[in-house]
Amino acid sequence: MPGREIRGAHPRRPLASRIVAPMAATRFTHLRLALAGVVVALASQPVSAQAPLRVLTVDTPAGATQVTSEAIKVKIYDDDANAVAVMHAYGYFAKGGEGRPLMFLWNGGPGASCALLHSGFAAPQVADLAGGTGMVDNPLTMIDRCDLIYVDPVGTGFSRSIGKGNDEDFWNVRADAQAAAQFVATVIGQRNWQQRAIYLCGESYGGIRVAAMLQPLRKLRVAVAGLLMISPALETRTLWSSDHEEQLLRRHVDNVPTLAAIAVADGERHVADLRADIDAVCKFAHGPLRKAVSNQEVDWEDDEQLLAKVQYLTAGGRSSRGLRRDRYDARMKSKPNYLCGVSNTILQQSVGTILKNAFGVPSIDDYEFMNRSVTRTWHSSKSVKNGYPWDVRATRMIAEACKGGRGPRLFVASGWYDTIVPFAIARRLQQDGAFGSCEVIVKDYPGGHALYVDADAHKAFVSDLRSWLGCESV
Repeated sequence: MPGREIRGAHPRRPLASRIVAPMAATRFTHLRLALAGVVVALASQPVSAQAPLRVLTVDTPAGATQVTSEAIKVKIYDDDANAVAVMHAYGYFAKGGEGRPLMFLWNGGPGASCALLHSGFAAPQVADLAGGTGMVDNPLTMIDRCDLIYVDPVGTGFSRSIGKGNDEDFWNVRADAQAAAQFVATVIGQRNWQQRAIYLCGESYGGIRVAAMLQPLRKLRVAVAGLLMISPALETRTLWSSDHEEQLLRRHVDNVPTLAAIAVADGERHVADLRADIDAVCKFAHGPLRKAVSNQEVDWEDDEQLLAKVQYLTAGGRSSRGLRRDRYDARMKSKPNYLCGVSNTILQQSVGTILKNAFGVPSIDDYEFMNRSVTRTWHSSKSVKNGYPWDVRATRMIAEACKGGRGPRLFVASGWYDTIVPFAIARRLQQDGAFGSCEVIVKDYPGGHALYVDADAHKAFVSDLRSWLGCESV
């Protein structure tokens, strides 16, 4: 594509270079697939005793439900049967629900603990930050439909290497997925839950994590019924700027619907039905615009019409000027130590309250919310040899797992105002058939990267998720 010119009266810059210009404010030369911003000192040693079981009675959409909360520790072993790590997790189990689905949940990063998901999504109770240090029932909990286990990867939360193990050994795509798969298989095996429907939930980088787990789980004879991906990294080649202009352009084609939604939110453009408008913008971006920025030539008239439409839809980039935005929710201004409008201090207080009240964890001083060392190491040359970060495709892993009609169902949920992982990527990949024969549902909502932070997006998302799970409440 370099050097291509648009046919016309005189030589022109390639169409792609002119389309990228109004989007410069959302162009990231170095994307961390992370829920970044939470900075806590790295603890050298894990300190977390196994907490006793606790029984909660919570109000759920199915009525009063008795829930047991349990702090879980699982040793991870290498090929020589040496214990090399201990992974910590936090489970909620509804009374009478032993035959129901079981969902394991991971955040992204890849150096993020499960803290944000645990604080805001699916759990039966959340911290009552307005009222002090207590807990309040979560009206959008999923505990009446499925049991929940929130997992901290090695190097996050209280999860650490032990013995001859080294934290850094787990900080690449393959080793991380194998450890996570071993954790799941161990929990299922120890509790004789082989007959339960197993679901894996991954947010952001967690989307790659749960897809990469499918092969090792199959080797461990664990069948996965479904994957839930929240704002997932599906193909890193479309998220990272690289030397391949085609990938960079595709990134910006996928970005147009996000910028169009931001322009409406900012009042720069007015529409009667935002969802219908977003559907139309996606059709344009993944149709004529995508064709134009590919290696095919377009004539002068089409070139000018396309550029004019991009300028109109995105308000000429005016929404991005003079305002440093929260990349996780572009409706908000960026603030130091905030994520999607949530203070990191509040997030830490929330997690501390949950772990103390629901799991008996006395202190979170050693709890690693976001381990920057994980992300930095993941980006090293060692990790690139494992296929990260330049070309990891969760789509390919899912398609492979679903060959022959087998494999999990898939639910992908994204936010319109997320500039870290534009929601239109999932739509395009579904349009291209990238998920193979997998039964896939792609949904997007009026929220940011962490969908559950926005009340309207959260409510709509949970409603669709309940329908997708399809099981009865306890």
